[in-house]
Amino acid sequence: MTTEMAVREDGSVPLVSWTHEQVELIKRTIAVNATHDELQLFLYQAKRTGLDPLSRQIHFVKRKDKGTIQTAIDGYRLIADRTGKYAGSDDYLFDEGIPQYLHMIGKDGKAPVTATVTVYKMCDGSKVAFTATAGWSEYFPGEAQGFMWKKMPYLMIGKCAEALALRKAFPAELSGIYTNEEMQQADAVPATAHASTPVSQEWHVPNYGPDAGQPFSAVKTEHLKDYLTGAERSIKDPKKANFLQKNEAMRDALQVEIAKRESLAQQASTVPTQDAPGVDPGQDLADKVAIAQSVAECAAVGNEIEAAIMVSDEDKRALRVMVCQRLNELMPG
Repeated sequence: MTTEMAVREDGSVPLVSWTHEQVELIKRTIAVNATHDELQLFLYQAKRTGLDPLSRQIHFVKRKDKGTIQTAIDGYRLIADRTGKYAGSDDYLFDEGIPQYLHMIGKDGKAPVTATVTVYKMCDGSKVAFTATAGWSEYFPGEAQGFMWKKMPYLMIGKCAEALALRKAFPAELSGIYTNEEMQQADAVPATAHASTPVSQEWHVPNYGPDAGQPFSAVKTEHLKDYLTGAERSIKDPKKANFLQKNEAMRDALQVEIAKRESLAQQASTVPTQDAPGVDPGQDLADKVAIAQSVAECAAVGNEIEAAIMVSDEDKRALRVMVCQRLNELMPG
């Protein structure tokens, strides 16, 4: 096989042939532990994409008796560029569609929750956008193997989003091949000690403002209303059209949470208090639950609920549920 891979006028790469010595070298050094069929598939993908395994442009990784063909994000870009239809991409955007420098200002050391990338492809003379979003929780490989992710969180999750977008735009060319960053999570060691612990589904507010990234339960009602206003504003902003579905989901979740709190406060206020006119005991206890910063504080509020005289039994049951939820959030592990 010659080392030069000439590109045809249509952008495709002609299939190359391998000598027996080269195949044996690839088998020993690149496609280690590959079965005969896996090796043949790997060589086919290398020929089809024009990526050279001997130059480490394409890799074979064996996990749990199953082989995966991987490349770097540069390999993805190269394959897309060779089609002659790749028209570039936008910079990575994070969470609510903000650039990295703005996110870093208000994130307070927190990694982005999502990254979104738009790539462009020429289709019949028109520049068409293909957008994809990658979630941190889906790709972060864990503390043990996440050194680079913690060092360069924006770049790593951004690469995953770009790979998703490129695969949307060029499915025929990129099918069956994944980027290294996408597959790092497959190498993560499972946390068996917490395997039975359910994953919290609680919503968190967006990563801006005084309560950036906090769960709803830790945010005051008036602040939730501010975030609701922000979500509604984003929905109407044409510049954030790519995040319409995410912003609508955030708006709906905020509306439900605010309505639940207002309903609880209204129910609690039906019983007047003689000791403190104008004070809503149910809302006061609910606020204490929401801002409890430790298990001891939350348990103390639970005792207050038990001793409360001016709160109905129905409201007490609702408040106890809030205490249990807050305790689950505060308990380590």
